[in-house]
Amino acid sequence: MPCSRINRSRKLLRSLSQEAFTALFSEGVKSFFTVTDTDASRSAMASGVKPRRGSRGLPIETLPYKVRIYSNNQVLVPARLVRKLGIQNLRYAVVRIRIQDSVYTLHVKLLRTKYTDSRQFTIPKEIREKHGLSTNSEVEILDIGPPESPSQQATGSGAPG
Repeated sequence: MPCSRINRSRKLLRSLSQEAFTALFSEGVKSFFTVTDTDASRSAMASGVKPRRGSRGLPIETLPYKVRIYSNNQVLVPARLVRKLGIQNLRYAVVRIRIQDSVYTLHVKLLRTKYTDSRQFTIPKEIREKHGLSTNSEVEILDIGPPESPSQQATGSGAPG
């Protein structure tokens, strides 16, 4: 096989999406040349709609909701809920959470990624230790809102109540 042909094959394989790659090698080459994920992206771009990035988010759009704690002691606020509450531009928030039978009001910094509207915040160490929370423990988010004043600290102080 000539070198240029191998290079073209490598470029083709690198450009395939995961679904197209699976279709190519599991169902044969015929099914690959029908409609693929990349064809759908091209048609979406041609119509002016941005193609989706990444995987579908959690279908959570209302408060309260239950969520598990990640291994880095953070809790997720899904993108759909962030958009619904209109808190995309907030850096800090006041969050009410229920852990077992205790309710805490936390002043937290909302951490974000570059390409999504979802946010995360850290549960303070004192609360985690008091309730013995660890990875995969479940907490209930009761309310999320903007801080009362812009000068509020983001230390995440939690007061039972």
